[in-house]
Amino acid sequence: MYFKELSSYLVADAYSSKPRVVKTILDLGLHFISRLRDDISLTYIYRGQPMGKHGAPKKYDGKVDPKSRDMNHFSKAVACNKLTIYSARVYCVAFETTVNLAIATFKKTGKKLQESYTSQ
Repeated sequence: MYFKELSSYLVADAYSSKPRVVKTILDLGLHFISRLRDDISLTYIYRGQPMGKHGAPKKYDGKVDPKSRDMNHFSKAVACNKLTIYSARVYCVAFETTVNLAIATFKKTGKKLQESYTSQ
């Protein structure tokens, strides 16, 4: 495979972060890095203790809202005077897999979602 000889990472724009493209890239054994589409659906992964009830254990802990994120799920990855990056492991509904999510906050330009897909 030609791509693997160059790098094991593929970087693309938000247009390419569609389920069919992402699945193909992951099936090839590559890592995919892209900005998320604005209509993406993400949920936090439940990390608490089992509830002790009958049935399947709780998997998810609510939807990810980039404007008011639940900081219990995020950790600060990078911090400098103009940029702060928070990261979390979340579930992407469209891709049916967990992704590493990074939210970069710039002091004057707002927020953009970034994602990193890794094959399991």
